[in-house]
Amino acid sequence: MKKICFLLVIGICSAMLSSCSLELHSGDRDESDGTTVAGGIAENTLTESFLQTETDTETDTEAEEIIQTPVEEMEFVSLGDGTCYVGGNGKRDDTHLVIPSVSPNGDRITGIADYGFSAWRSLVSITLPEGVKTIGESAFFMCTDLKSINIPDGVEVIDEKAFDNCESLESITIPKSVKRIGSDAFENCSSLESINIPAGVESIGGSFVSGCSNLKSITVDEGNKVYHSEGNCIIKTEDKRLISACNTSVIPSDGSVEHIGYSAFSKCDIESVIIPNSVKSIGDYAFFYCTDLKQIEIHEGVTEIGLFAFQNCSDITSIVIPKGVTTIGYGAFTQCDSLESVSLPDSVTKIDYFVFDGCPRLESLTVDVGNSVYHSDGNCLIDTAKAELIAGTVCSVIPSDGSVREIAEGAFSGRSGLEVITVPEGVEEISGNSFVNCSGLVSVTVANSVKSIGVCAFQNCTALERVAMFEDGGLEKIGANAFKDCSSLLAITLPK
Repeated sequence: MKKICFLLVIGICSAMLSSCSLELHSGDRDESDGTTVAGGIAENTLTESFLQTETDTETDTEAEEIIQTPVEEMEFVSLGDGTCYVGGNGKRDDTHLVIPSVSPNGDRITGIADYGFSAWRSLVSITLPEGVKTIGESAFFMCTDLKSINIPDGVEVIDEKAFDNCESLESITIPKSVKRIGSDAFENCSSLESINIPAGVESIGGSFVSGCSNLKSITVDEGNKVYHSEGNCIIKTEDKRLISACNTSVIPSDGSVEHIGYSAFSKCDIESVIIPNSVKSIGDYAFFYCTDLKQIEIHEGVTEIGLFAFQNCSDITSIVIPKGVTTIGYGAFTQCDSLESVSLPDSVTKIDYFVFDGCPRLESLTVDVGNSVYHSDGNCLIDTAKAELIAGTVCSVIPSDGSVREIAEGAFSGRSGLEVITVPEGVEEISGNSFVNCSGLVSVTVANSVKSIGVCAFQNCTALERVAMFEDGGLEKIGANAFKDCSSLLAITLPK
């Protein structure tokens, strides 16, 4: 889809934006038709026939002041074919936006521009005209007071982030004409309680209801050929991929779900989840920021846990990875503040770096005997063939038997409960960021065998007082910022 941009000159109360560019989608126009933009902003105003007059309405306690958006605060760009897109060009304190169906030049309005009315925080209601086919990217982003909008039948595209952070929006009716809903379209609409997907929708982007903290019902009309709903989950039928969920979702155990998609449960207020044995993969960011999640039951069948899959699940205390899992992605359990123990099966063959980054209470880390790639010793996760310590805990004792030659990047990052560590003989390299943000670390002893300390290895270890290295050691290199922001550091003993 082509985008056409024009400059919005606006007076902004918000510190976020001092100017804004409206990017206009050509809707259902053929990209090969060669249509160009007829430039310019109409200087004449709409006649009275374009304006809708509203009378003040009384609430139970007081009269609400209605400020109607004048046409001078709108900007129209012709697409050169008798149609145009509209965006805002005003002071952004209007409460009721009524968009006309025709521009001052007589072009039919068929689209709301990308970022067209973004950050119009005072808007309470929006009325769109018949004939609109496209609601552009971030068109009403951050309209935080918006409570209602009519989306007329005929709209085919609700683009990504169209209503992102419309936190007062209480309800939305998606018309039957809509074919595509973009990623993050209703993200962080925290007052929204239910949403229904019509039968004609063919494409739904990731995270489209992420952060809708009051969402209790999410359904798809019967007859939709691409998606169906079950247990308050939206499932892409052919792929057997669960793409979106809400606070009341239960993953179906009937075999209709084999994959939990990108960001499917992100920011949901759920306390427990059961992942049935039909599920084969847990996608990237699948349970991102589920801060109330306390209990995860992963049945055998899962083979892959994606990157940042459980990031910021701050109430999880323990997790057992079932047999069959082969891959755990980068940062999968990052910032799980309460996580204390992890057990890994013998089937795991690939664990990425920073997998337990920022887990300050992690005490126990074990690997089943018989794993051909990894083993555990002294609460350390070790790549056996590489002799690389992948992850440690606040209770780790690094083996001194020669099984560890390198401490991997991020191995102890964020272990704020770690107070003392000895890097024993046999270790040759302390990689970058190995102990970054270990804010409780007081003392480090480094053996003679260590040749290199990487970039930012001990950065932000704010309690670190002493680093002891033997005078006859073989240290050859200390990376940039290795001890940056170690505000309590009193002494480092370096080899001669």
